[in-house]
Amino acid sequence: MQNPISKHDVTVIGLGAMGGELARALIAAGKKVIVWNRSSDKTRALAEIGAAVAASPAEAIAASPITLMCLWDYASADEILAQVGVKEALAGKVIAQLTTGSAEEAARQAEWLEARGSAFLAGGIMCYPRAVGAPETIILYSGDPAIFEEHSGVLGIVAPAQRHVGSRPGDAATVYTAVWGFYFAAMGGFFDGLALIAGCGLPRESVKEMVAPMAGKFVEGALDVFARLDAGNFAGDQATVAGHIEGLEATCAQIRETGVEPRMLDAFVSQLRVANAVGRGEEDIAAVADSLMAASQRFIPAMPVAPTR
Repeated sequence: MQNPISKHDVTVIGLGAMGGELARALIAAGKKVIVWNRSSDKTRALAEIGAAVAASPAEAIAASPITLMCLWDYASADEILAQVGVKEALAGKVIAQLTTGSAEEAARQAEWLEARGSAFLAGGIMCYPRAVGAPETIILYSGDPAIFEEHSGVLGIVAPAQRHVGSRPGDAATVYTAVWGFYFAAMGGFFDGLALIAGCGLPRESVKEMVAPMAGKFVEGALDVFARLDAGNFAGDQATVAGHIEGLEATCAQIRETGVEPRMLDAFVSQLRVANAVGRGEEDIAAVADSLMAASQRFIPAMPVAPTR
């Protein structure tokens, strides 16, 4: 896909908190970076450290083989791609769309770009801006694996632990949503725990020192679920779904007596009840995942596969 007339290594469009950090990391790595943003004030600091500033999105896209777009939503990306000269600039270029959106939005934009001679990678950024470029930072990508491999050197600067998760344009969005989903659910439980500690007059340091051990316990439990799903082994030899329901309902009632709402525990109990309602109360809590997965597969339509080049 490399265009011989490209004057820069990489383009960044969208210079908010995340996009600005992407550009800075690329500049720090010695890449020739060109940037564009709807408000020019966000380009000044980047220009001072070596970025070129494009006068338009068309100029920015034409200037390098790959463009990283990092905007608020796909509607914003659509507006930029509709600007004068962009359609002509897209031929032979790669758009790595790092904007948060749905699998359907990614598939639609991939089709639109490919009709104009451009390749598309969808990305899901698995970090906050402060972690851009850190060795453990992950950006999930989906789309043509050959295009990902061709540009993995540049993409790896901002996310050294990057991963390609599927050939369909929307695959990265789906995995992104699933993984951030359990992160934020865990964070919600953590917030509920802090509220309980405060309500009982205890120091929050007592929770702080337990964060790492419980994070390890979560990893252990999650890997056990994967092992049980793979083996089809849901024996309740550790603790059963019904036992969890009984114990956690009592716990929720005790928490409410302190004046705190156990919002995330309530949600987890509702998941446990799904498995219990279909006769799996005596099985391990991995049966909850199995029950929820089985229910979801009845309603998810197949997504189109991106054509390979």
